Order: sequence, then C-alpha cells, then structure tokens
Amino acid sequence: MLLLKSTVSEMLRSLLVLALLAAMPLAGAVGATALYTQFDNAPSEQIFDALQAEVNQVLDPTGVHLTWMRLPAEGDTIWTDVAVVSFRGNCQLQPRRVNQPPADRLGWTHIQNGEVIPFADIDCTAIAVYLQTQLAALPAKSRQAALGRAIGRVLSHELLHIFSRAKSHSSEGVDHPTLKPAELTEEQPHLADDLRILKTTSGHPPQPSTGSAPAGEKEYRDNGCGACHGMRGEGTRRAPALRATGKSLTNIILAAKLTKHQKTMLKEAKKLKIPPPAFPEAEMADLISYLNQPDW
Repeated sequence: MLLLKSTVSEMLRSLLVLALLAAMPLAGAVGATALYTQFDNAPSEQIFDALQAEVNQVLDPTGVHLTWMRLPAEGDTIWTDVAVVSFRGNCQLQPRRVNQPPADRLGWTHIQNGEVIPFADIDCTAIAVYLQTQLAALPAKSRQAALGRAIGRVLSHELLHIFSRAKSHSSEGVDHPTLKPAELTEEQPHLADDLRILKTTSGHPPQPSTGSAPAGEKEYRDNGCGACHGMRGEGTRRAPALRATGKSLTNIILAAKLTKHQKTMLKEAKKLKIPPPAFPEAEMADLISYLNQPDW
C-alpha cells in the first residue's frame, strides 16, 4: 500500500526543490535535517505527537536529527537535507465508518526525471479507511495514538525513500512495499536500540567535516563492509550497492540506505561473525570520502 508515484512536474515544486537544495552544504556534510509539513486538516495534538514520536524512533539509527517545520515557513537556515511532506485528506479519527473501498496507496514519494526528489504525500483519509476495522477493535482511549503511529510509519517509509534517494523497497520492516493494518497500528519493538549506524557524540547534529579517503578505505575493510557490499561498495548478490556510479554520497544518504535494510544487515552480520555497521562521526566522514573517490 505504500507505493511510489512516478509523476510530478509542477513548476512550483521544481522551483522549491532548487531553492531548498541550493542552500545545502557540500556532499559529505552531516547536520540538521528539515522536515517541512503541511496539512489539509491538521491532526489532534495526540495524533501528531504519536506520529512525530514514531518517525523519530524509526529514523533514530540513521543519526538524522529532524527539525519539524510547518509550511509556510520563514528563515534562512542552512540544512544538510530536507523533505517536504503534504498530508492529504482528514488526519483525524473518523467519527463513523466510511463506506468506501480502500485506496491503492497510502503514501507516495515523487520522482522527477528518474530521480527521487524530496517531496512526499501522505493520504490520511486513505489510512483511516484502511484501518477502520483495526481501530474499532481498540479501546477508545488508544485509537488516536494508534492512528498517529500508523501515519508515522507511512511517513517513515516515504522519508527513507527520500533520504536514501532509493526507489526500491526492502523485504521487511517499515520499508516493505505493503504493510497490513496490524503492522501499522500495533506497538512493536524497533531496531533502533540494537543498531545505531551513525554514532553521534552528543544530542546535537554533528558539524560538517571533510574525511580522509585512505582512512575510510581502512575502516571499510576493517568493518567487513566488503563482505556484503563489494570491495568498493559496488554491491553484490548479498547486499545492494552503497553508491550509484557518478553520484555523490552523503552521510545521511548512506545511513538511510543502511537503515532500509537494517534487519537483513543484522542477520548477515551474525552469519559472518562481524559487527553490524556503526560509525562515529569522523569515521563516517572518512567512509563517505572513500566511497566518493572520483575513480569509482
């Protein structure tokens, strides 16, 4: 139900993309990430709090520090990365059952000229209709939090597409292309406590830094990354490529790519008896520098 839509050509969106991206630091920088939101009908405080908590928890392994912004927004803050999300329909609990067939998608990320761009839409009405039976079976006091959690998981799915710049899906977890009602609403453990890909030294976003390619190569080999991703991150049958040929990689893109496949990575790491990927800020900058070498 969480399918990507591959059409967007509105001039306003294109101009906003260029304006937002022009303010970003160079590839390899790590820092605060802005999530701009706009609602057709704003959710209750309880639903929004549950939505926000779920997204923050799902993205926790990436080391991405989301700054939540409402559109229209003012200011000239420079962000490492951005995403713009529109919430369509009614993001409140439906007062009565809606007699309409489920939509064919709950959220979608936009693609332009074959590339993922930082815009996504979340269909709140479609989510509420899809979850009607599931929500009705819950105690009344739990329904708003469950709906917020579900919207948050749909949003997390789309944000992983945006931050990883990937059109593909994972075989399990929140990045699976379809999620059942119970998978969207139930409280369930996350891997965030078991896997932190980018280990920051404080609660604040790390500062942009330039890494060392030779040091990054050593870290890549010492951490056993090549066993699954190939000796230059080119990808193998066991794991996908870490960087597309001719495209720059950033810390956030890399961490989001790895987060999309975190369950599989943990399983493979155990099989190969190597530690799962986890990099301090400086090491991540070195790794990015190595993977971004021009002789790729």
